[in-house]
Amino acid sequence: MYMAGAHWGNHLSLADDNKWAVRLPLYSNVIALGLWLGFLSLSASSFIWLLVIGFISLLVIDYSLHRAQIISHTYFQVRKYVTTIVVISLVIAGLQL
Repeated sequence: MYMAGAHWGNHLSLADDNKWAVRLPLYSNVIALGLWLGFLSLSASSFIWLLVIGFISLLVIDYSLHRAQIISHTYFQVRKYVTTIVVISLVIAGLQL
């Protein structure tokens, strides 16, 4: 998942004493692996709902990164808009399956 990779990139720029230096790769990898396992084992409809949960979870992480001033306000604004569009699209697709 691309967003987990973006979080990994943010992690690389953090100082070792920053609390997000450990949390960020852990959270992003757990989410990415969970989505991968869901892709392998769930029906298409169930996987779409898992993707909705995944994208919202990643946005919550980005909100925390924004509050910690690790990502910029502009980046977070774009993430909110893009995540909203993606989640709405996934919900529509999930309801049609």
